[in-house]
Amino acid sequence: MALYSQLHSGIGRGRSITAIVTQASCEVLGLMPGMRACAFFKASSVILARDA
Repeated sequence: MALYSQLHSGIGRGRSITAIVTQASCEVLGLMPGMRACAFFKASSVILARDA
């Protein structure tokens, strides 16, 4: 069983944000594929990457 899940959320114009979340947190939040969700995060916890 995986310990972490990658969550992808579309933010418009073909762009998305990806979060790495523990499987336990996904279960507690009841997250399922295709489900709508709202993302909140601390700026100090963000790592930005750009597709080449």
